[in-house]
Amino acid sequence: NIGVDLQSQLQEDIQRREAAYPMVKKPNPNIDHRRVKTLLPYFLRRWQAQTIELDNRADPLRPGDVIFMDTFPNRKGPDHIGILSDKRGPSGHLLVINNWTDGSSTAEMDILDFVPLTHRFRMKQSP
Repeated sequence: NIGVDLQSQLQEDIQRREAAYPMVKKPNPNIDHRRVKTLLPYFLRRWQAQTIELDNRADPLRPGDVIFMDTFPNRKGPDHIGILSDKRGPSGHLLVINNWTDGSSTAEMDILDFVPLTHRFRMKQSP
């Protein structure tokens, strides 16, 4: 709802900066935007990195922030992605909008207390 076509922007970025995406052997606009390890270089290059601390008063979590999570700590790096909601859960934290487990339904979940964040991004403001 913020006017970003992530699928097309990612494909354009992959074509412009192939070296930033060594995991992409052959670009595929039908799946690349669904792969966490492909999305991370895009966000690192194009969005504003924020702290991953949940209760940082200087850099609070905000609705719309994109978060990368580590749901399998025995594997290196993030493996799940979500967007922070404008609603809070019983934990007091913002809910995370994501496709969990089966990947077929989007839900708001109260998971920030038990799923570690690896990265958090906010859309860069236009000058």
